[in-house]
Amino acid sequence: MKFRIVFCVLLFFLSVSGGCAVIPLEEPLLDSDNDQTVISAVIETVTALAAANTASAPVNPWNTPIGVGLVGLSAMLEALRRKEKGARKNAEARLNNGNGKV
Repeated sequence: MKFRIVFCVLLFFLSVSGGCAVIPLEEPLLDSDNDQTVISAVIETVTALAAANTASAPVNPWNTPIGVGLVGLSAMLEALRRKEKGARKNAEARLNNGNGKV
């Protein structure tokens, strides 16, 4: 039983560690043209967790309920990201049209 837990934790860290590399930045973090928001980063993290959950399927008895929860969370975050992007576009259009009201 301990081997299964250690194996699941090892698989989780190995699958998530690929996206955690330190990359030197050549651009500023807050770029108005960049679509990478906090929600997008969380969606990428949840996707990595889903991949780790899928990789641990042979030894993880809770694979199905965890997978369903991660898919639901990912769908909810994607809807929130789209709503935020639409609100940002709407505010930008209002400012560009000269209304001045946000």
